[in-house]
Formats: sequence, C-alpha cells, structure tokens
Amino acid sequence: MDIVEFTKKIHELEVKHNFFGFKDKNDLAYWDVVRHDVFYTIYFELAEINGVGKALHINGVSKLISIYNNIWHALKLNFKLKKYSNLCFVASRYKNEKNENIDYAIKDIIDIIKEDQTLILETNIRFNQPYYYKSVFNVGLTMASYLERLIKKTKVDNTYRVSEILENHFGLKLDLNPFIKSLIIKYNIEYRYYKNLLGQVKPEKIFVVQNGIQKALFKVAHDVNIPLFEVQHGLVSFIHPAYDYPKSLNLSHLGSFPKYFLSFSNFWKNNINYPVQEKIVIGNNFFAKKLSKQIKQFELTIITADIYSKDINASLHVLLENGYEGNIALKLHPNQYVEKEIIKDEFAKYKNVKVLYNEITIKELLQISKAILAVQSTCVYEALDMNIKVLLYKIKDYKTHEDIFDNANVYQISNFNEIKQYLKRNYIFEQDACFFEPFNQSVFLSLFK
Repeated sequence: MDIVEFTKKIHELEVKHNFFGFKDKNDLAYWDVVRHDVFYTIYFELAEINGVGKALHINGVSKLISIYNNIWHALKLNFKLKKYSNLCFVASRYKNEKNENIDYAIKDIIDIIKEDQTLILETNIRFNQPYYYKSVFNVGLTMASYLERLIKKTKVDNTYRVSEILENHFGLKLDLNPFIKSLIIKYNIEYRYYKNLLGQVKPEKIFVVQNGIQKALFKVAHDVNIPLFEVQHGLVSFIHPAYDYPKSLNLSHLGSFPKYFLSFSNFWKNNINYPVQEKIVIGNNFFAKKLSKQIKQFELTIITADIYSKDINASLHVLLENGYEGNIALKLHPNQYVEKEIIKDEFAKYKNVKVLYNEITIKELLQISKAILAVQSTCVYEALDMNIKVLLYKIKDYKTHEDIFDNANVYQISNFNEIKQYLKRNYIFEQDACFFEPFNQSVFLSLFK
C-alpha cells in the first residue's frame, strides 16, 4: 500500500468510525492529539521503513552534563518570563554564513516585529552552539516532563477504541495502546506547561514554526483566546497527517489547530485541507530568492533522511561500484545528526562522493548541482524553482510528490542504474507552478490592523 492509498484509507476510517469523536476518561478528544504519530507508526510498519540506527551513546557523564544544561537554561528562561506582545517559537535547522543556527522560515517576520516586545523560544536545541536569534531554549518543557513523570503520575486510559479499529483493519502485529497512552500523557504534560507559560508571558500574538507536533500549544492558545499563527517551514500536502484532514468533516470545535496558517505560495495553500480559520499566503524571501548561477560542482545531489538511508546508501554503493565517476553530494537530513559520522565513514573510500550535513544550505547546494535525487523532500520544489532536474526514487512514500508527477523535469526511477540516462537530458523550460513567493510585508502587517 503506497502512501497515497494509505492516507485515503485513514481518512475513510476517520469518517466511518467518527475517530475525532472518541474521548478518553478525562473527556479528551484524543485522536487529533495522537493522529500524526500513529499515522506514521502504522505506515512505517506496513512499508517496512526503518532508519540506519542511532549512533549516539549517552554515558553517565553526558547525562549529567545534559541535566546541568537543562537546569541552567531553564533558569535563564525563567528569568526572561514576563509580559511580551509577541511570543515566537523557532526551530533553527539551518546554518548561516557565520555558522549560526537559524530558522529562515520565520526570519522575515522576526525582522519586522519589535525586538523588545518579543520573546523567542528555540525548540531545535543544541547546547554550546551559536544561534542567530536572541532566543532562549524552550527547555522548560523538558523540565516539566522530568518533574511530571517523577512527582505526578498522569492517570489515563490503558486501552483505546481507535487502536482496536486500526489494528484489525490493517492486520497489525503491534499493540498501539501503550503508544497512544504515552502520547496522551505527553500531551497532558505539554498542555499544563504551555498554559502556565502563556499565563506568565500573556502574549497578544503567537508565531510558531512547528518542530514535531505541537497540538497542546495550539489548544492552550485556543482556550485562552490568543491568536496563533503557524508559519510554513517545509512540505505540506495531502499525505501529511499534520496538514490534511477529511473534507467532509468540520473539526473547528476541537481547538487543536492554529488560527492562521501562513504559507509560501498559493500552491501550498491550495494543496491541503487544513482546518484553520484562514490560510494566508505571505511568502518567504529565503526560499524565493534567486541565486546567481555558479559552476556546477556536482553532477547529482542526493537528498536523504534517516528512514531512507538504508535503501539509498545500498543503491549508491552499487552505482559507484559499477564505475560511476560523476561528483555526488549526499545531503543528510537534520534528523541525522547522531549518525552523520557513520555515513561519512561509510563513503570515505569514494573520492567522488561528498557527505554533507549542515555545512551548506540546500539552496546553496542546489546552486552548484546539475540534478537532485530524492524520495520525498521540500527540496524537490526548491530544485524545480531553480530550474534543476529532479529524480524521484520510487520507494517508500515517494508518491508524496504526486502533485508534480506530470512536470517535464521530474523523472521517476526504480533503480540507480537509470540515473545516467536522465542526467544527460536538458532541463525543459516551461511555466511551472510558483512554489515560493517573496515575503509580502504589507499582507503580513494587514493581519494586525
């Protein structure tokens, strides 16, 4: 079952069995809380998707250092807590020219809102690394989780009706109940934390770049009537369970969505059924920027991620052992931080392969690449926007990109032996959809008049 068929089946079950109406003993309509993670857990089981395994070993000393860092930054956060007009949650996954961690998804917004009236909370936490924004780490949530699990055991259900339906329908061997229970406990902890946080900061507006699923934050903002603006940070589509829901359902009563979704362009706005009050195109200068032409250093750039590494790495070895001599960049996903050295060592013997983590932005890498290969990634749209050919590797959830299957510069391949023939083809210039519009400051500011 491919990702598109699976998504349609989930939607069908949601409507037929009224998943969004299921409540636990604490009266929580829990399906939207667990939906995203349960969706991928089931799909990964069915599609047999696994990562390469985590390489990070945390010893006793490392644990103590981590605890110290969390306590220290929790104190810094507590010192910052006062009333602000704006509360921003950023996820700095990129590196700028100064090697600072930065979130380009929200940069246009932060650049124009008043700095002294804004508290910026960083969710992509890397201790002892430089950050572009004058932010504080959102470690209060980690500390709240520590304390909650030690002191106050949240009492929730042990079994869930939705688990029984999904397990029976898909013939699953795994028991979803413990997983769903853990997600609900996590949500309850987060809800109490964010209710306390918003009670202290009392923001007039909240801006969020999601890092993981932040349903508790959305719900608290809804309950205390603070407008929350989610800023698009990457690919959103029909098959993304955080951004698409059955069209026949009215889910506004749940309160577990942002009030507004700020998108890169109409392409994305029209690509999803996201039950927010309003979807608004504001654009993004980083993604829309057209870079000057550069000498192409790489014949092919391969965009990977932990869930694709096993397949992509094995296929790349075959291509190289069959004598492919073109220069290749293997670009790792931000979630591959703990396995990057393993992968670098794996391909060290090949002089024409360069493994990259965050030493260079995707846009800069595309600027020096003739073509890219991916299973699924926002990068394919960035590539087309820069007139670069795209090769889609037909494994796992590649049908995420069915919205560009008919593009003349997108080629679907079943194995890496097909790569050479498509690299020889010229880019076909045609009128593509606009994936990234420049930031529209006037539209953004009009939201607050």
